[in-house]
Amino acid sequence: MAFVTLDDRTGRLELAVFSELFERHRDLLAKDTLLVVEGQVSVDDYSGGFKMSAERLYNIDQARGTFASRLEIDVDAALAAGGFMQALQQILKPATPGTCPICLRYDAGEARAEIQLGPEWKITPGQTLLDRLTGLAGEGRVRLIYPDTRRVLTTATAAGRRGRRDNHRSGTAASFA
Repeated sequence: MAFVTLDDRTGRLELAVFSELFERHRDLLAKDTLLVVEGQVSVDDYSGGFKMSAERLYNIDQARGTFASRLEIDVDAALAAGGFMQALQQILKPATPGTCPICLRYDAGEARAEIQLGPEWKITPGQTLLDRLTGLAGEGRVRLIYPDTRRVLTTATAAGRRGRRDNHRSGTAASFA
């Protein structure tokens, strides 16, 4: 078992990583690495803060691939003209097959449409792909969409007392290690 402190400069969280998980993901547990953790959160009676027991660890690309529900690209008439689709196909091909569907949001002023690309164009949304798509479509026109995956379980205490939260289930928690 390893204990890791997650710190994103706004707060700290003590993370317990059990042996098997630690051995599988040792390379992710490095200083200044963006880490996404799924696990159980509870109150740390000693410090008064929170602690977490990790169940799953992801680097940012793994988290994108696991949690992103789709990739949206905004396309206007000027962008669509002049070889956009051929360039898009060349950029997407190396990222297929994947699990993340792609939606083109076309806006020609008086006409708008959302075009869902077929299943053969599902991608794995890594940083290199996102950078190349941003270079093609422009800043602010490419985005990953995530479903709401955070869940919190609340347990009540003895009758007459206010409920308190303990043993929270965190769907995803992102912090710097």
